[in-house]
Amino acid sequence: IDVFNSLVKYKDRPTLSNLLVQPFYKFNQQEFKERIFKNYDHSKINVLSNERLSGYPISGGYDSLQIAKRLKKACPNAKIIVNVREQREMITSQYLEYMKSYGVEKFNELLLYSKGHSSRFPSFTFDFFKYHAQISAYKEIFGELNVLVLPYELFKENPRVFMKYLFEYFGLSEIENILSKLDFNNYSN
Repeated sequence: IDVFNSLVKYKDRPTLSNLLVQPFYKFNQQEFKERIFKNYDHSKINVLSNERLSGYPISGGYDSLQIAKRLKKACPNAKIIVNVREQREMITSQYLEYMKSYGVEKFNELLLYSKGHSSRFPSFTFDFFKYHAQISAYKEIFGELNVLVLPYELFKENPRVFMKYLFEYFGLSEIENILSKLDFNNYSN
């Protein structure tokens, strides 16, 4: 089913992340906007998806509010989907990602380090996983009705219901018809 269009192709995601997280004195709003709208398709629901859009968990998401404001400026009418995951599972998953990207701290050391959170540089903090703060910020920036929160576990356990919520949120008609065409047994991208 061809309903969605990815504004940034998978191979270009690192470029988007690097562009988006530039310090304020290097960030180029126009370049960012041109880059994400390069693949815009008026006949589809255009999607910009990247884990980094919510900040980087191992650094406490220190720049998540800045990213949200940059997104609002580039896409003022955007609808936001926040996909949350049970915190213990998410912390474990993020730690594994941290290790894949050459992290050196042992899991227990990283957790202990969070208690002595430094104000000199961004570091891991459990506060990042208190999702309500970031969700509230997105609702304030984009509007209450423009933010949908769905649990990752729902996608895992019942992808049909997950997709139904998503389609309803985007105001698609003939949802049951669309759902009947999706293969929920195929997990490929």
